[in-house]
Amino acid sequence: MTTLWRRTSLAAALAAGLSFSQAPEFAQQYRQRLGGAIDELRASVAAFDSDSRASGLTHDSGVARLEDSSDPLVRRRGARMNQETARLARLSRQAADLKDGLPLSKIFALAVDADPQVARGAFDDFEPALPLSADGAASAAIGFVGTLLALRLLPLPLRLRKKRAAEGETPHTNSV
Repeated sequence: MTTLWRRTSLAAALAAGLSFSQAPEFAQQYRQRLGGAIDELRASVAAFDSDSRASGLTHDSGVARLEDSSDPLVRRRGARMNQETARLARLSRQAADLKDGLPLSKIFALAVDADPQVARGAFDDFEPALPLSADGAASAAIGFVGTLLALRLLPLPLRLRKKRAAEGETPHTNSV
């Protein structure tokens, strides 16, 4: 392996380690925004439920009445309330999972199941932080080691091909 490749691999691994070390901070900022989104959705659903109860309806029957309306605006409002209710349930489940999950599992859970609106907001306002936590150190190590291994293994097929070609060119003695 050439010196240039080793240095490039090391630099890339360091950059990946630094980048990965920010994952716990992003997850923390995401969780804060998630809490805000849940609070807003709860307020919206609670206001709707209050209006429904004042009209002698349950949440579901209130939504059904909106969706059955001949007025397109009212039907859209019913569809929107269904979406908000479903999103509130999904975000509440995610918040509970993030609260109860193991530290590094929270990062992977976000990578797989982040709410696009909350993630976009967290990313837009994200401020990197010095990773002083064990999660930050573990994330940095995963990024560093994973990238370094990947870059060290990347030229392996080329080296094997060269080795096979060199062995094929070696004269063999055939005794007859």
